[in-house]
Amino acid sequence: LNLQNNKFTTLEDDIATTLPNISSMDFSKNRLQHLPSSMGDLPLATLILENNRLSSEALHASPLCVLSTKSKLSQSLQHLNISNNHLAWIPAQLFRLPTLSTLVLSHNRITTISSSNQSNHDSNQGWKPGLPALRTLDLSSNQISNLGHLPQIIAGCQPKLKTLLLQNNNLMSIPPELGILHECCEMQTINLKGNPQKALRISILNRSCDFILSYLRDRMDETVLQHALELKETYASSLTSASASNNGSGGIENENTIAAVQQRNRPTSRTAQESKSTQQKNRNTSIEPDTNDEPSSTHHPGFQAPQVAQAIAATATATPLISELRDAMEDLTRQLNKTNVSNAKKYALKKQYAMTNAKLLKEQRRLKAEAGC
Repeated sequence: LNLQNNKFTTLEDDIATTLPNISSMDFSKNRLQHLPSSMGDLPLATLILENNRLSSEALHASPLCVLSTKSKLSQSLQHLNISNNHLAWIPAQLFRLPTLSTLVLSHNRITTISSSNQSNHDSNQGWKPGLPALRTLDLSSNQISNLGHLPQIIAGCQPKLKTLLLQNNNLMSIPPELGILHECCEMQTINLKGNPQKALRISILNRSCDFILSYLRDRMDETVLQHALELKETYASSLTSASASNNGSGGIENENTIAAVQQRNRPTSRTAQESKSTQQKNRNTSIEPDTNDEPSSTHHPGFQAPQVAQAIAATATATPLISELRDAMEDLTRQLNKTNVSNAKKYALKKQYAMTNAKLLKEQRRLKAEAGC
């Protein structure tokens, strides 16, 4: 049913009686400020509410959030578009839709999807566990400055996600924890462009989803990675428990459970400081991508240092610079021979090794030329 561009401000309460078997409704380009409660009795698979005047409070009070987990709408809705409205936050109850695969919230006024720093609606907003069937999430063109635990929750509770759109927001930094989506989800598309962050160059953001996620994952030290994976597992476990208590409805946790999850997985002050310092160092270190679209996917059983450099290094005078370059090459060789190194990281390490090797050869030739004078 297409009811676009009709200047509707309200919908009739008997809509479920009038259209009991409707599966798709498009109310885009109207002036709706709230939704009738009877909409919860419709077996809709697709609901388009683009370009209306729905606020977060109105959505929170709508049948999309205030409904039985066994209602027709909650059990059938697969595609929901609420773009170009007046949303400032995401109601937690929206995560009770177990069959929802597409959620479009672009072009709203959402400033954060973190639930850890909000005072008025802490338990009712932010990105929460739930939506186990989600495949496409569009949060583009909002004012989001904080992703909170979005990466860990997606990895633990929305493993079918393929598309994540976060372009044109207000992100001052891109959390490297997004990198865990590379292994934990079915990601095919990610867009992070148009944010004021400075750490990731456009040459990185223009690369493939696989490259971007691998790049971000490689920027995490072991402490940050371990914490992210532990938090992901905790959210996944809490969702399983919540689903069981709601008869498999894909429900959400209550406020106390969320608080317990965050407290249990919060790093100690020392660990947090070390992680912050490491991430800062990583942000200050750029890896220049090659002109190829993807890093090489060739797997090597073991990385061997070039014989020419080894021979020269073995016979040359050990100046401080030569010793430093030798140590750097040995360290790079050890990293390359690790079995858990991703293709993107391996590519960057090989490039760094080649540059270091070239510096060593140049220094050896300089010393040899001086010795011959």
